[in-house]
Amino acid sequence: MSFSKILLSLLSLSTLFIIFTINGYAEDSNDISILHKTADPINGITFLGVNSDDPRIISFAAVQNETKQFKSAKLFYSLPNPSDNQVETLGDKEASLQNAKKIQWLNDFAKGEVAFIVDLDSNKGSSNSLYIPVGSIFEYYWEFVDSDNNLVRTATYNFVFLDGQFKWNQIGETNNLDLFFYGREDRDIINAYFAANDVINEAVNLLDIEIKFPIRIIYYRTPDDASLAVPPKSKKFSEGTVTEGVKYRSDVVHRYAGNESIIRHEITHIMTQIAGEGSFTKLPFWVDEGLAVYLMDSPNYDFIISDMIQRDTVFRLSSIQGKPGTPEKVNAFYAQSYSVTKYLIEEFGENKYKSFFQKLKADNGLEDALLQIYNYDQDSLYLAWRDFHKMPKVILEKLDIGNNMTASPVIKPLTTPRSLQAGDKALSKNNSTAEKIDSDRNSRPFYQNTKSLAFLLFGALFIFGMLKIIKKLWQE
Repeated sequence: MSFSKILLSLLSLSTLFIIFTINGYAEDSNDISILHKTADPINGITFLGVNSDDPRIISFAAVQNETKQFKSAKLFYSLPNPSDNQVETLGDKEASLQNAKKIQWLNDFAKGEVAFIVDLDSNKGSSNSLYIPVGSIFEYYWEFVDSDNNLVRTATYNFVFLDGQFKWNQIGETNNLDLFFYGREDRDIINAYFAANDVINEAVNLLDIEIKFPIRIIYYRTPDDASLAVPPKSKKFSEGTVTEGVKYRSDVVHRYAGNESIIRHEITHIMTQIAGEGSFTKLPFWVDEGLAVYLMDSPNYDFIISDMIQRDTVFRLSSIQGKPGTPEKVNAFYAQSYSVTKYLIEEFGENKYKSFFQKLKADNGLEDALLQIYNYDQDSLYLAWRDFHKMPKVILEKLDIGNNMTASPVIKPLTTPRSLQAGDKALSKNNSTAEKIDSDRNSRPFYQNTKSLAFLLFGALFIFGMLKIIKKLWQE
């Protein structure tokens, strides 16, 4: 075997390896970056960026060039609210000057310059923490003061806050729904996306509402993966319970475990908030959770309520006004809320149920809304529901609301049917900027990636040519 033949064979194999490595990198480039970045936003600043490798800290950086013309800087940020066009959270923070070279995530963007740094504590649990769920939309801008005390302001930028521990991809085929995930786009991911899209359509038709902003699902593979991204739990709910899903505000849902029914449940909470919460009133607990379980498309709560009815261990409806104080009551509260909701929808029709929500949305109290639409208050509805299920007759004593309200735990979130809610208001629709990553491009499958296809075509032609040459040489 000649030296030239061996060398040519090794060269061909090496080239093949390089081509597929490059192509793999091109495929990886479709991962949505956790880092929001803007180059040369204003004179004197070479780079603006945001990093959240640890989702408990959101780090903002503004790298100053060698002129060092700015002596101070302040970051202004907000988390807009799409449900009522009001800003939910506003904040500002003075920046500290640091050596950019010593900040690892800035290594590719700074060459020995100094940087203005602002670190927002979003979940460290300190007195300054402001819990911000992964999936929230940020809007921010910087103000700089130069040596002559002139104030210079950047444009306003926005980004989706993602957990930098993972490389995120996105499915977003509709205007109303985006699902962020890491790892392979497997059957679980696809089922979750379609389940969310289905329940949105079902709720829109049932409640006659319009979704004017995108809902973002953050799909964690396991609860452990999300350990740094969830707020502290109540000790009462930390033992023996597994949180499978969370609805945050009015446009963010987290999935931690379980099947797609959990996502259906949490998405429904967003729908009920849009349909039934007024300017001054919150949606009653059993109404909110009842429809969320009804649209879960899961038989589990039918079994639970059937057993409760047989043993007559149901709750007076007017006592189910808050989240249960112990994990043991969670499933029972959800099952009965579901059963009463099913009774209202299937016995009186969807039109009345839609009108009921419209009365709640108009800031009518629960009792007034029930009376106007169903000619029931909560107690008479409870008795009618008992009669429907052929339960023994009961006489209700006057309820002391102060003593019979079910207490909520102090710390949110709390376990719902292996799911939970946290926060009550929303973040905004993401208004794209030129610097924002093109999510449509990033969510393309491999076969729609021009760069990947070009590398593959080149590699195939090159390999074909090299094999022909090698074959000819070996035949000599």
